[in-house]
Amino acid sequence: MARGSAVYNQALGYPAYKNWAQPISNALNAAATRTNDTGQVNWATVTTEPAAGVVRDYEVFAVGGSLQATAPIYLRFDYQGTASTTTGVYITVGTTTDGAGALGGLTVAKLGLQIGPAGTNQWCWASCDNDSYFTFAYNMDPGATGTDGIGMVVVERTRTLPGAASGAGFHVWRWQATSATATTYQGGWSKTFGATSQPANANYNFDVLAPDLYNTNTAYVGGTSYAYPVYTYTAPFAKGASKALLLGFQYDFPRGQPVTLTHYGEPMTFIPMSDAVTMPLPTLNNAGAAASKTISPLIRWD
Repeated sequence: MARGSAVYNQALGYPAYKNWAQPISNALNAAATRTNDTGQVNWATVTTEPAAGVVRDYEVFAVGGSLQATAPIYLRFDYQGTASTTTGVYITVGTTTDGAGALGGLTVAKLGLQIGPAGTNQWCWASCDNDSYFTFAYNMDPGATGTDGIGMVVVERTRTLPGAASGAGFHVWRWQATSATATTYQGGWSKTFGATSQPANANYNFDVLAPDLYNTNTAYVGGTSYAYPVYTYTAPFAKGASKALLLGFQYDFPRGQPVTLTHYGEPMTFIPMSDAVTMPLPTLNNAGAAASKTISPLIRWD
């Protein structure tokens, strides 16, 4: 397992563009293996900011592992700088590459993760086991409170019920910042290898076990915080629980501080988003009375 993190100031213009994009790139490269696709960014030769609307600087990574030969997954990250308006990072997921940065096969088309700039003291985290999952989050200030303009994505192979990665398919969960202080969940994309048709591209509802939510605003009990796994999915059923994404109540875990939780009977480390990224989970208080609880994601950090 590998991981990388960085602190940066996401500002406009050049050299500010390089000063924020290169640290993010360094974190991604520390976590995952870059492919040999031609045309990928070489930060040593970057001397200008890309023009508005121009995709120039990108990198491609392989999820890797024993399944990569038969069930490959590739991730392409694009860096946007427009000199006078916004900065941002985009991701594309595919199962083939043409060797020059174009992804194909089963694809999740280019997704925006964040609209910037968001200011100083921003952090990013990237983690990958080079086998079954990839997590990436950026633009959170761990020392702040309230919602941030965070961009976040989790890519994971489907899992068997005992938790082993399988070649059945993969799932992509994505959050996008819509401002410097607002992030929304934008949906999940499920892809199934070898299927004649694919599941719906946007499965907005989480398959998650979070019992008895309507009785409490916390799962902190007896000195222990509890989080609940999201489930990977390929048609027609949900598969084993994710090892890369958990959900918990927003104040049960410290913002941006790694926590170790027992999952599948073994210790795993996660980064909680806490109050920086919140989302409602519908509940029923009693028969016919709808409500919701505020929960927050935790991403794998091993």
